Amino acid sequence: MVPDIAKKGHSFKGAFQYYLHDKGADTAERVGWTETRNLLTDDPNTARNLMIATSLHQDELKKAAGIKASGRKSTQHVYAYSLAWHPDEAGQIDKSEMLRAVDESLAELQAENLQAVIVCHTDQDHPHVHVILNRVDPIDGRMHSFSNDRLKLSDWANRYERERGNIVTPAREEKRKIREQHQDKKERQAYAEEKRRTASERPRDDLSPAAMLKDLGEAQKQRHRAEWKQLSATNKELRNGIYDDFRGRIRDAVALHKTECKPIWATYFREQRQRQQDFNRRENSVIGIIENAMATTAHQHMMGQLDGRGKLSATFTNALSSQRRKQAFEERLQMDRKQLSERLRGILDDDLKRLKDERSLALSGQREKFNNDRADLITRQDSEREKVREAWRQIYHDRGIPFRHRSKKDEPVKRDFENSRKIDTPKAKAQPTRQATISTPSPAPAPKGEVPRATVQAKTVPAKKWDKPAQSKKGLDGTNPAKKDWSKTGATTKSASPPKDWGKKVERAKPRPAPKPSKDFTRDR
Repeated sequence: MVPDIAKKGHSFKGAFQYYLHDKGADTAERVGWTETRNLLTDDPNTARNLMIATSLHQDELKKAAGIKASGRKSTQHVYAYSLAWHPDEAGQIDKSEMLRAVDESLAELQAENLQAVIVCHTDQDHPHVHVILNRVDPIDGRMHSFSNDRLKLSDWANRYERERGNIVTPAREEKRKIREQHQDKKERQAYAEEKRRTASERPRDDLSPAAMLKDLGEAQKQRHRAEWKQLSATNKELRNGIYDDFRGRIRDAVALHKTECKPIWATYFREQRQRQQDFNRRENSVIGIIENAMATTAHQHMMGQLDGRGKLSATFTNALSSQRRKQAFEERLQMDRKQLSERLRGILDDDLKRLKDERSLALSGQREKFNNDRADLITRQDSEREKVREAWRQIYHDRGIPFRHRSKKDEPVKRDFENSRKIDTPKAKAQPTRQATISTPSPAPAPKGEVPRATVQAKTVPAKKWDKPAQSKKGLDGTNPAKKDWSKTGATTKSASPPKDWGKKVERAKPRPAPKPSKDFTRDR
């Protein structure tokens, strides 16, 4: 008996999808039978929905049981483990014995009151069952902890084999005896350390080929991990080197730009001071004031500040206001300074953009190099692992044991176990529709007495059962059928009646005169 505990998850859908179907297919050929515990159904799909509903209503169950819904919440509601018997016991184990073992293991885990689904698989030589549990207690909503579950199941499996008188796992039995001999924790740790030291000091020549190959595989795993770490560290170091290099080049470019701009700004400020002095000198004379007023008017015209006034009127107003002349002069100085600053800043931006483009190109080259090195490392490590697998395959062949390599495709996909916990709801099927003319009710008459007509709209409505499908005018081959020439068949057809002229006045036929009464010959007699 070998118990195996799977990793906890939160997707019942993914767990049932894996255990109730074949690997990589949508069939259930490997499922021998299923059983349930603490569920009111034997159907596994219905049981899955009940387990999902129980986990979703955990807080309501706690509230009904008088338990506070406090503490850290966990979404790992799915717990699964398997029980496997030895292949030699295939003919001795039946369904009742499997169910008895499952019930005993649930009692050992103190999970006999939890919702469980038992699935028996028949795709292996050894009999085995899988148990899917809902960790949420259906009575009080508490989450079962399953503490020390591996040790509990291992001890139970050892007792199970001893009770049946068939020890198929002698290594576990030896561990049990050693554990009984060394009850103290320190003694067990000292014994384990001694075993590891003895194994490490054992001469390599005394090891079996399998043990040597195992050590080689472990060393290979360690080396492969170190190679990946080294590759990542090298890539990070080279990328940081590129960033540091261009960070220094950008810093040097900014410093050089500042050095080159200093004489330009010095000349600009010298000119600005001269312009300020000339403006103040003109303010001391009438002619200078008029010049400043005309310059102010030109500035206002350029900035759109005349508000519809003429230039002559604006110049006269500016000549009377020294504050306006001074404000316009300061605005001109600020505009000139801003233009020069933007022009110099544009030169620096062009230099920085060129450096950043070069940095992006260097990073792209390093990324391409890393991808090539990564691909080469993957190819080499795959080749080395394949050599180790080939050696294991040869050892298994020499021992007469079939070698089963478990690839990543055979493993349960994580996203299947980690999908949403929502219950699957069937999607509504698309109903057939048809085009119909829908008329709206006529509105109330207008005050003049005119009755507006009802509007008619074409809408898409659900099709009725008695609606006949529209017959296509095209033939079976998709083309329009040719019209039959009745002239060749000799059949006579009536000519089409001429169209009526509804605007023509129709003349009514004159009434016939009444017939004259016949002569009564009896009156003459």
